[in-house]
Amino acid sequence: MANEKVLVVAFDGMDKELIEQFGLENITQEEFGRIDNTTGIYRRMTSELFASFITGETHEEHGIKDLKTSVSKRNRFLKWLFPKPILDYVKGTHTLREVLMDNNGKEELKYTKNDLEIDTIFEKIDASLPLYIPSYNPSMYWLSGIPHNVIKYFNHERFEKEARHDTELRLEKGSATQPAFFDVTKKFWDFIMLHLHDPDGFQDTKIGNLEEEYKRLDEIAGRILEEYSDWTVIFMSDHGRPLEGAGPHDHNENAFYSCNKELFGEKTPHITSFYDKIMDLTNE
Repeated sequence: MANEKVLVVAFDGMDKELIEQFGLENITQEEFGRIDNTTGIYRRMTSELFASFITGETHEEHGIKDLKTSVSKRNRFLKWLFPKPILDYVKGTHTLREVLMDNNGKEELKYTKNDLEIDTIFEKIDASLPLYIPSYNPSMYWLSGIPHNVIKYFNHERFEKEARHDTELRLEKGSATQPAFFDVTKKFWDFIMLHLHDPDGFQDTKIGNLEEEYKRLDEIAGRILEEYSDWTVIFMSDHGRPLEGAGPHDHNENAFYSCNKELFGEKTPHITSFYDKIMDLTNE
């Protein structure tokens, strides 16, 4: 199956068991299964998992662990320039490093492609279009934590509105740097990947009716399938909903994928397995 055009739509956090429980019809395509998102993974978090998806490697190779950097690149450089062992011997070095560092080394940033240590599928496929992809070119909306930050103000109604609005922006309006998904000129591209933050925010905050949100996304999936009926379409998630009784970001293993044609058969693919499969399909 050479020279296929491939579309990947990532529904962040969509849980395989809930897809089945809610009876979604469009998300579950011809092939529907679970993704192994544990083997060789440092932590099941969005940034690391999508870095693994788009590179075909785990954190040892692509260099991204967890969700955010623990300190900025500037801080990491200063730690390397002024390592702790010499601080005990060189008077004033510790003070100098602390003055130069951002927020005393406590700055946390979500990853972008500048943090990746190896090339991704977007560098390998010339006619490829990444749209709002974590660890590559995420939206400022996602980087800033909106709409998650709305929860700090205990405004649940606003949270629901902002979360849905974020999806609408990516699909219909785009941003200053990235086009709206439904405005993309399909004939120009061989590979397109779109990230939608739904339903991760609703699951993390436990706000709203989760079944209604899943069915809303299933309707979006149906529209996408109509628009891309002549493409190989892969729907997927990086992880499932948070574990019961654990922290809001302790995600389970229920990541899913589906495809409108046979992709892996009876095998359970690893989250890194899609890289080679997409390269083969696009004949790269």
